[in-house]
Amino acid sequence: MITTSQVADRVDANRNIQIIKRRTPSVNDRVSTIDKNWKEMITTSKIRPVLSPSCAQLKVEVDPVLSKLKKTDESIFFDGANGFGDSLFQRVVIKYLSQYFKTIYVHTPCPDLFWDIPNLKFVKEGHKWLRTQEKSAKLSRGKISPLPKGLKRTAYSYCPVRQLKKCSAYIIRTKLNIDVDDFDFTFPLRPIWISKATKLVNSFDMGGKKLCIIRPPTNRSEWDYPTRNPHPEYYQMLIDKYKDEYFYVSIADIEDNVEWLVGDLKGIDAKFHKGELSLSTIFGLMKISSMMICYPAFFMLAGIATRSKTFTIWGGCSHPAASLEESMGLWNFSYAAPDPACNCFLAEHDCNKEISKDILFGNFEELKNRKTNGRK
Repeated sequence: MITTSQVADRVDANRNIQIIKRRTPSVNDRVSTIDKNWKEMITTSKIRPVLSPSCAQLKVEVDPVLSKLKKTDESIFFDGANGFGDSLFQRVVIKYLSQYFKTIYVHTPCPDLFWDIPNLKFVKEGHKWLRTQEKSAKLSRGKISPLPKGLKRTAYSYCPVRQLKKCSAYIIRTKLNIDVDDFDFTFPLRPIWISKATKLVNSFDMGGKKLCIIRPPTNRSEWDYPTRNPHPEYYQMLIDKYKDEYFYVSIADIEDNVEWLVGDLKGIDAKFHKGELSLSTIFGLMKISSMMICYPAFFMLAGIATRSKTFTIWGGCSHPAASLEESMGLWNFSYAAPDPACNCFLAEHDCNKEISKDILFGNFEELKNRKTNGRK
C-alpha cells in the first residue's frame, strides 16, 4: 500500500477540473526529489499548483469548488491511482463526483473496485502498471474503453500525508466537506463473488473450524518498503494460539526475485501464494471469513471497506493514525502496534517493531469476541 494519501485537490475557477498529480519520491532524497518533481510537473503540464510541497506551507481546507459542484451533462477523465489500496480511497472521490458528471472515464487497473458506481467507463492511458496491477487489468480487459479526446482531466494526487500526519480519509473529508457520519468507505460485493468464495471454502476439509484469512508479510522489488512489515513471529504466535479454532488460508502473489514472503509461517492449512485467486474471489473470502490477519496495506483497507473482521499487525514506517480514521467504519477492525509506533515513512529505517504479547493477544481476543450489533 502506498502510504501517502491520494485525494482530489482542486478545481480551477472555471470548473475545469485540473488537479495536481505527483508521484511518490524516492526515499533516498525525498525532500529534494519532491521539489524537483513538483517543478518539472508544473513546467510540463502548465497546471498552476495549489499546494506547495513544503511541509511548512501545507494546509488541508475545504475546497470551495469541489465541495460545491453542480450537476452537468459533461464528462471528465479521472486519471486515477494505480494502487489497490489507494483505489479504495479513490472510490469515495469518484462516487462523490458521479453525482455531478454524465460520464467519468477512470484510469484504473481494477474496474471491479468500482462496479457499483454508475456512469463510469474505464481506460488505460499512459501509465505503467506494476505486476499485480497488470494481472488484474488483464482480467478486466473487456471492460476497458477508449478515452475520448478533449475531456477535462482530474487526477488523484499524492497528497503528502507523511508531512501532514493525517490519514487519507481525513483529507478527503475535509476537501469535499463531508461529515464523519456521511463518509462512505464501504465496498459492497457482487453476490457472485461471495458465491465463488463459498464454493472454494466448501472444497476444504475444515473439520468444523472457522475460516481465517492470512495475508503474510511480503516485500517486492517494485515497491521496496521493508519497514512497514511487522515481525512475522507475531503472526506465528496468533496462528499457534488459535490453531484449534481457525482454518488458516494464506493469500499472496509471490514471484522469484520480484515479490517474496517475509518469514516462513507454519501451521497454514491452505496456501494460495502464486496469485491463483482473483481479487473478486479474495474479496468474497474476506466477507465470509470469521477473521483476517494482515499487515497495514491493501488487505487491511479492503477488510475495513468490506466490513470483514480484520486484525492488523503493525510494523514500522507509519503510525496507525496515518492510515486510520473512525469515519472509515472500524467496528469490525482492530490492530496491535508498537509503542511508540514509528512515523518515519522511510523505506530504510531502524523502526521500533516490538509489540507486547499482552497487546497482541488482548486486542485480538477483544476483536474476536466483539459484537457489531448488526452494523454493516
